[in-house]
Amino acid sequence: MKSPEVKHRGPIRRAIFVFLIAFVQFVATPSMAQQGALDVNSSTFAEVKISQLINDPYAYVDKAVTIVGAVGDVCPARGCWADVVSAEGDKVRFKVPDGELVFMAAMAGEQVTATGVFRAHHLSAEQATAWLTHLAAEQGETFDPRSHEGKLTVFQLEGDEALLDSEVHSL
Repeated sequence: MKSPEVKHRGPIRRAIFVFLIAFVQFVATPSMAQQGALDVNSSTFAEVKISQLINDPYAYVDKAVTIVGAVGDVCPARGCWADVVSAEGDKVRFKVPDGELVFMAAMAGEQVTATGVFRAHHLSAEQATAWLTHLAAEQGETFDPRSHEGKLTVFQLEGDEALLDSEVHSL
């Protein structure tokens, strides 16, 4: 026996629309460093451990920092971000302007020194669902919107300066 076909075009279209709005707002909004809101150079960046950013993120929000770790996951679409992973397994996403630096999956495990401004993006419940859906899609997975409720804060390091310690790859 065939079950009756149920059409959910309204909610699907709404979810796609919300995702696109959230994604464009999150990705297309220039960081403070890109906007020139901070006049900094490499000598004004404090080197911090990734664990410090994880354990007390608000202490570093909108501050210029440098982190060192291994390249982890990278943006599969444009190479515009890479997770920087400490020896202890802590990780921070490093977002770079599209096309300026490109991280490739082949760089995984190589040592990187990333410099930028540590940022907090406060997402509404709808933006959070859209963002989590996007992250799952990047990994080829599906996201169940019922698995998350409420707002979400996404922390990441945003900048355009990185040094890769590699004999094979360069940024």
